[in-house]
Amino acid sequence: MKTDLGYDPQRAMSLPIPVHDNTHISWQDRSQYFEQLRAKIAAMPQIEVAGISTNATPPWNGDDRKIEIMGRSTTEKPEVRLNFISPEYFPLLRIPLEQGRIWDHAETMRGAPVVVVNQAMARQYWPSGNPVGQQLRVVDLKAEPPYSQTALGSDGWLQIVGIVGDARDDGLRKPVKPAIYVPYTLQLWMFTQILVRTKIPPLSVLREIRAQVLQVDPEQ
Repeated sequence: MKTDLGYDPQRAMSLPIPVHDNTHISWQDRSQYFEQLRAKIAAMPQIEVAGISTNATPPWNGDDRKIEIMGRSTTEKPEVRLNFISPEYFPLLRIPLEQGRIWDHAETMRGAPVVVVNQAMARQYWPSGNPVGQQLRVVDLKAEPPYSQTALGSDGWLQIVGIVGDARDDGLRKPVKPAIYVPYTLQLWMFTQILVRTKIPPLSVLREIRAQVLQVDPEQ
């Protein structure tokens, strides 16, 4: 009951958003659609902040993926927790920025090759150095149309721009896994999740949120 989660779940709610078959097929169309939904919901007076958390909603966030770290042996492919998010994710869940910066909206919308790591990642792979400015690559980050589309250069080297606090993402008894966070636009699937922090009980605004989604796409 007293364990520090590393994030604040109070008044936070996840809204899964699917994409229908044969709609929003291109990377450009899909990224703009998801951002339209996020912005529409964020503008509601009952919403404190809205972000996108494709696969990063605690407590079971992220996918385990192999990476390469520039300057190290190519045979060394450590496995880390990969999260696709928008920059609002950290203030929304009140996960602190410890060093560097978070990417901005413009970088999100062009699928910028940037990445943020958690403290566990920094401690394990740069125990006596500074990971900010270093580069890593996610192995096998590629498009699988029409299920997923990737931004140009998503399979290349990503620059580490910041370090954030650790969040419990694998139960309370296990140590926090090394994790990386990238713009959700690097790989767009046929679904995402709008994460919201509300000013009032979250479920009380669900009907109005659904109405906002319909305004963006009546077929959704």
